[in-house]
Amino acid sequence: MARAGAVELRCCFYNAFLLRAARVPLPGRPRYLHSAPAVDARAHELGRRLAGRYDVAALCEVFDQSEHRSLVSGWHGRGGRHGRPRTAAGPPAFLRRVPLVKTSGLLTVVDGHAVARTDTHLYRTRGHRFLDADAWAHKGALLVEVDVGLAANLEVYSTHLIWGGDLLVPRERHHRSAVADFRQAQAHELLDFVRRTHRPGNATLIVGDFNIDALHPSPAYTDLTGAMGDAGFDDLWLTHGTGPGWTCDLRKAPDVIAVADPTDPDRCLDRAVDTPDAGVHGGDPGKRIDFAWLRRPAEVDDVSVEVQAVRRLAFPREPGVEGYHELPFLSDHLGLHLELALA
Repeated sequence: MARAGAVELRCCFYNAFLLRAARVPLPGRPRYLHSAPAVDARAHELGRRLAGRYDVAALCEVFDQSEHRSLVSGWHGRGGRHGRPRTAAGPPAFLRRVPLVKTSGLLTVVDGHAVARTDTHLYRTRGHRFLDADAWAHKGALLVEVDVGLAANLEVYSTHLIWGGDLLVPRERHHRSAVADFRQAQAHELLDFVRRTHRPGNATLIVGDFNIDALHPSPAYTDLTGAMGDAGFDDLWLTHGTGPGWTCDLRKAPDVIAVADPTDPDRCLDRAVDTPDAGVHGGDPGKRIDFAWLRRPAEVDDVSVEVQAVRRLAFPREPGVEGYHELPFLSDHLGLHLELALA
């Protein structure tokens, strides 16, 4: 239960999988070389699921303006607490007419609070454009400072690190590979961005799809937690979550990793897995690659954060909607639901 006078915030991070790889320059309705199922329909559905429910929704894989508009249209007729929600996007694409070039895909929606400041960082580490499909995206980080009406604010940083491969040839993605080195370099750029832009007194939350599997036995996650820990950040699933915390891949084993909570079907039942190989990657039906990191309190802080809940979100779709048979959830990822009390 929150302390008297505390400001309660509901936040979420979600990889929305609103992906269209390349637009074909043909007349009439836009056509794409590769597209995730029912992109516009899912974007609108997602907006309606978030509207009025989350104070801060940090999203990734919302690459284009059409998906941005479809998503925000989910608030139309429902309204945020200040009318239309406030939005901020990550680093843009400078050559939008080039078919493969994409934005960062980062979009944060703030509903019910003022946005005090925004900032972006474009990663210098990109990967190889002839090997890594997402090297064509303007990967980076987005800062949105939320005015919570207290002596200081909440800084929400979001990111989506490189996945690698999937363009011309498959690539090894785990520790000691080139892609893994790119990922670690981007994580250090993220932390440098946080150091440059953090304002003393504020609380700081980092969320994102890091494409580093916390359940894999390689040292990649250990390296990540070491860097984040040195910067003062804790993995909220480790400190407040229950069970393995799978966030990917919903299309692989949804009946195992996304068991619905009967009290709220959008959320998953987060419970300890009682199979003997639950902690072994080879026996795991999913990965934990989406994270929320909270900076530990410091003496100079003017606001404190109490974590009241960390849950996973599956967002199942209604049978019969567009693209349901290809993707019965709003994404191939699960989201993270956070309940915070600031005082």
